[in-house]
Amino acid sequence: MTLPPVPKLDVRRSLRDLPVPLAYDGPCPGGQVGAAYVRWPDGRRSVLTRGISRRLRPA
Repeated sequence: MTLPPVPKLDVRRSLRDLPVPLAYDGPCPGGQVGAAYVRWPDGRRSVLTRGISRRLRPA
């Protein structure tokens, strides 16, 4: 079975759709197309992915 390619994360659109003001801080190294570094308003760095939060997934 061959899986389809993962579409590249549209960081700008994803950030616009979030209810928190995160700032784009650059792509993740290693060729990950579904992840980007972002910064919180207090300066903490996080990784933004296109996955569904485990808290939001149905049990």
